Amino acid sequence: LYAVESRRHVMALVVTLVTMSIREDVAGQLAVLGVFLLLTGPAAVEGILLSVVPAAYAVVLKLLVMPKYKGGEEAFVNQYQGLLPSGAHGFEGVLATIVGNLPFTANVAVDKDKVGYALQIFAPLLALPLRARRWWLLVLPGFAFTLLSTAYWPLIQISFQYSAYWVPWLFIGVVLALERIGERRAADDATAPVRQRAVVVGLVFASLASTMYQGAFTRHETVRGGFGPFHFGTTADDMRRRGALAMALAIIPRDARVAASEELTPHASSRRYDYKLRYGIWDAEYLLFTVPVGGEEGKHALPEIKNGDFGVVADLGGVVVARRGQPTALNGAFLSRIGQ
Repeated sequence: LYAVESRRHVMALVVTLVTMSIREDVAGQLAVLGVFLLLTGPAAVEGILLSVVPAAYAVVLKLLVMPKYKGGEEAFVNQYQGLLPSGAHGFEGVLATIVGNLPFTANVAVDKDKVGYALQIFAPLLALPLRARRWWLLVLPGFAFTLLSTAYWPLIQISFQYSAYWVPWLFIGVVLALERIGERRAADDATAPVRQRAVVVGLVFASLASTMYQGAFTRHETVRGGFGPFHFGTTADDMRRRGALAMALAIIPRDARVAASEELTPHASSRRYDYKLRYGIWDAEYLLFTVPVGGEEGKHALPEIKNGDFGVVADLGGVVVARRGQPTALNGAFLSRIGQ
């Protein structure tokens, strides 16, 4: 937005391309910014380009490229499952519900958990962006991607990355609101700077109050990362787990295919094939998982060890490595240890 409004076209082009490369839904957010520029600013040509190119890119990725590599299945449609009409399977069905059944869509968007999430997002900023009417267009990404989700809790928890659907637009909205508050209401209006300074003081107070209540600086016990509490600092147990993980990774050849548990997959991701164990094993040669192992990860890993298709190579306490076709001498001791 800065690059476009300041006519730094090379910067705008580079930043747009890099931003589009992050994810297809981020490109969709850029398209919303393009419409905003087209409707509210002098950068009409840039707004048209920013609307059309990222939007086309997002649509091609979402509806053509991603389904091609998922066997015809559309990615992430499960996050909006409750908006799918009976018999529908893709985002076209979700859009049909949103457009054709507004009361139902509004009921999906406004429930207790989502209202609480929205308050967590807006309260530290005094809901100031809502004061800037031209900002309301920029609320669409956050609203569509998070508040229209159905029974997919990460999208409405600030401990997940999805709050990024809101954050950049919120701070643009703060700037627009402060600009509007600072406008003179009459030629002799001398209170505009006072109003602006008062709102800034309010912003500081609200942000400090929010971080005192649930921020990382003052109340470590309230901070969450993903579904669990965030652990600050490094303990002896942390060092032992880190050492166990290093030993486990040293066992697995660099070119081997691995199915790894959620926390360990990033550590194995420098190889060409690194599968998420909770989705499946496929042609993985090695399993790399944390103990205790349960849920979808346990559903995939434990039967393979019980039936002997994979043999435990190393049981390192909190981390286990198993290999396809490996002798199963260690399997019984491992299964006994975890009560299986």
